Amino acid sequence: MKRPKKIAISSVISTLVIATLSLSVSAKNNTQKVLPDLPFPVTANATLVLEPSNHTEEQSSSATVLTFLGLTENSEKKLELVEIGAQFPKLTMVSTQSVREKNSDQTSEQKDATPRFTLNLDIIPDTELSTQPPSEQSISTDFEDSVNQPDSNTAANVEANDASIANDIVELKQQEFKGSDWQPLPVVPSLNKFKGRFATAATQVNGIVYLLGGYSNNQVQRPAFTPNLQNRSDFYAYDPATQQYSLLEDLPVAVDDTTLVTYRDRYIYALSGWHKEGAVNLVQVFDTFKNEWFQASPLPINGVFGHAAGILDNTILMCDGASMQQQFATASRLTINQRCLIGEIDVTNPSLITWQEWAHPGDSGRFRMAAISDVNTDQICFVGGATELYNLNGMNAKGTAVEGTTEVWCYQASNRTWQISDAPEPSYDHKSAFIFQNKVMTLGGRNKSGIISHAIVHKTFSNELIESPNSN
Repeated sequence: MKRPKKIAISSVISTLVIATLSLSVSAKNNTQKVLPDLPFPVTANATLVLEPSNHTEEQSSSATVLTFLGLTENSEKKLELVEIGAQFPKLTMVSTQSVREKNSDQTSEQKDATPRFTLNLDIIPDTELSTQPPSEQSISTDFEDSVNQPDSNTAANVEANDASIANDIVELKQQEFKGSDWQPLPVVPSLNKFKGRFATAATQVNGIVYLLGGYSNNQVQRPAFTPNLQNRSDFYAYDPATQQYSLLEDLPVAVDDTTLVTYRDRYIYALSGWHKEGAVNLVQVFDTFKNEWFQASPLPINGVFGHAAGILDNTILMCDGASMQQQFATASRLTINQRCLIGEIDVTNPSLITWQEWAHPGDSGRFRMAAISDVNTDQICFVGGATELYNLNGMNAKGTAVEGTTEVWCYQASNRTWQISDAPEPSYDHKSAFIFQNKVMTLGGRNKSGIISHAIVHKTFSNELIESPNSN
């Protein structure tokens, strides 16, 4: 009498497995329908969405997806730098003509003009309060001389291995977009010999795209080997209406693998990042009205890189990344953080931020995940990421391909809780997430098989709820 029950249970399990697989395949197919594949695989690219000025929920399909730079592979499996951007949907004949007419109205001097601004690290925004910038004593550079001698059994060796891989990186030529649903954008400028770069941070303010930093051809190597060439500090604004770039004032302290959040449609906060031989805990702010940089309250922890952050109102939420940890009687090594911080920006002074530790939603920290803020649902969602450090080729210190994660962490600001769900497939090596047609998505990145060209919809079914200890 027990045998039929076993068969029945087995049948139910088989049915559930088949149904799950069907849903997974269906989810991937739906993802491809939401956004077409890029004409080539790309990772560590900067992607964002521009909504029309009169945006409504019914008009979400008219939003424009822009992606810039990154790393790709050629037919010989060698890494190549992406030097251009891409746009979906393509510009229509009407909009293209409008751009041409606008450009034709400009003089040659206007077209070649590059905005230059006087840099002043002591700038304090006009506020109602009299304040002082953070003292130098509060700034952590988070690196030691011992970093130059990494233990081969530690994660620091992963960074050292990048030097040999860098030799395989060559400047990427113009990609072939024939037959693609994506439209190529002009080459992103660079003060470096090679125009391509990856791990660039991006955001948008009032329809203008801002691109900051990134690694370039002769800089993808251990900082100790070429400390003066590691960080890109050049900062660009891209105007989609004219398809032109403008060079802005350099970032005061050059960092890579940083993350950007935008406050009040004016201020761009660059949170921490890698600087020369370690990570810094600086918070550097760009005022898009004054075209000036100033320093804000630094992080209360060692500097991180490869982290992710979002912002709702005046509240920043930043999680994970990697940092250099000092070991007792041994060399420092890179480790992945499992830590979240919440920062409250003073509403009267954007240079003042009150930071505090926040409950972490996962079992482990992540490296190079992405985050996106959604004001409509009052959430900040973190997607993808790796639970181990890896080389540029996606391999860990043992030479094994990294897989990435599927978990989606969404912080609900209204009740200060975390909601956990799963994406249809694992991914990592992201610089940005975005919302397109009411879906949290990433474009490109990596999985266990390598660099990908498709978009992923990171589903957010709430199957677990974690209450923050500070929710009361």
